[in-house]
Amino acid sequence: MLSISRSLLMAGLAAMAFLANAQGLPEYYPPSFDQTGIVNAVRGDQLIVGASAFPVDSNVRVHTPDTAFGSMAGIDKGKEIGFNLARQSSGGKQITEIWVLPEGTVVLP
Repeated sequence: MLSISRSLLMAGLAAMAFLANAQGLPEYYPPSFDQTGIVNAVRGDQLIVGASAFPVDSNVRVHTPDTAFGSMAGIDKGKEIGFNLARQSSGGKQITEIWVLPEGTVVLP
């Protein structure tokens, strides 16, 4: 049973990696993100994605399709992003890594 579950997991990860490459994303993009969304605003050290505000780590890593290491300067309203979160000492979560996604990648509910 465990080997079947592991096999299914590996097949799923391979399929997601294939889809990432099929979308033309660079190899340094992961097959999935903690969350995806469209940036509604940048307010100081917070990103408003959808209706949620997320604090951004001061050492956030930003990746774009053109460069593995970008900056927050390229993150503005309307950008489609994938991002990863980490728990803060206060118990909340903050964005630690951002990947800029091609337009039309994020599907809103």
